[in-house]
Formats: sequence, structure tokens, C-alpha cells
Amino acid sequence: MKRMDLTLILGMFFAIVLTSFAGIAAEADELRAQVLRLHILAHSDDDNAQQLKYAIRDRILAEGANVFAGEDFNAARALALQELPQFERLAQDVIAEFGYTYTASARLVNMHFDTAFYSNAATPAGMYDAVRIVIGEGVGQNWWCVMFPPLCLPAASGDAGADVRRTLYEFGEQRYTPRFAVVEFVEGLRRGHDSQG
Repeated sequence: MKRMDLTLILGMFFAIVLTSFAGIAAEADELRAQVLRLHILAHSDDDNAQQLKYAIRDRILAEGANVFAGEDFNAARALALQELPQFERLAQDVIAEFGYTYTASARLVNMHFDTAFYSNAATPAGMYDAVRIVIGEGVGQNWWCVMFPPLCLPAASGDAGADVRRTLYEFGEQRYTPRFAVVEFVEGLRRGHDSQG
């Protein structure tokens, strides 16, 4: 095979790979912009602090479920922002019930999450909006889930976020699994560049 033929074949191969990656990356960006997460960071890795984290999670999921049941991302995000004081109060109530004196904060942030695979859905790595609850010093292990569309709420029903949920399920199919590694790699490069700039 001539050198020029090999160069042409390699060029076509890389063009196909890059086009495919660009499509996946664009879909991932669109998906990230329609997902709202809940992220709870424990005071420490002590067993009691971890139990407290899960108790706060349960209270927020039980009493704050309506916040994440909106028909679209913008409505869910706006309501979550409005309800931050309520999330903070719920966390403080549970902390007091456990007999601790430290505080909790609730904020709406945009933060990085790694790729996550569920039984029939997946979320690509990248930056997501999240309701973030920090308990005490917030140096312990975290817990998170997808709140909109409501994937982690047992009471989730209806068509809230149905289109986004369908896309999450599509991302959960095996055809995307190897490609997430490439998306994660590029996202890592972006984060490294952004932190230096």
C-alpha cells in the first residue's frame, strides 16, 4: 500500500471518529443542561456522620420531592433555588434531632460529576447544576442522585422530565459506554485548562 493511500485512509478514519465524538459530546452537553442533581456532603467519614447524611437525604427526599417534580428543567431549577432555605432548615432539623450543634448550608451550584451508570440509564461526566447540602465541615463522603428528571424519588410519577429521562436511558445503552471514556478525557482536559486560566 502506498504511503499516500495509508495517509488518506487514516485521515478518513480520524474524520469519522471525530465526527462521531462531536455528536456524542453535543448530546452530552444538551443532556447536562437538562439535569438537576442533589448532592449531600457529610461532615466527616465517621459512621455517625454518615448516618446523619443519610437521614438528611431521606428527609429531603420525603419533604422536598415536589420541588423536583416540575414539567421542565427551568421550572425545577427555579423552584429548587426558591426552596434552598427549606432544604437548609430540613437539614438543620435532622442535625438537631441527632444531637449535633454544627450547621448545614444549601446552595445551587454548578459542579463536576463523573460518569454514572444505572441499570438502564447513564449520565456522562461533566458540569451539572446541583442542589448542594454541606453538613458541618463537609469533608466526608458524599451522596448524590439525579433529582430532575426525578430518577431517585420513589414517589416520582407522571411525565415530568420524560424526554430527558428517555435520553438518559439512551445514554445507558451499551453503544455509549466506551465513548464516555473519551468524553471524560476531554472534560478532564477542559477542567485542567480552566483551572489554569
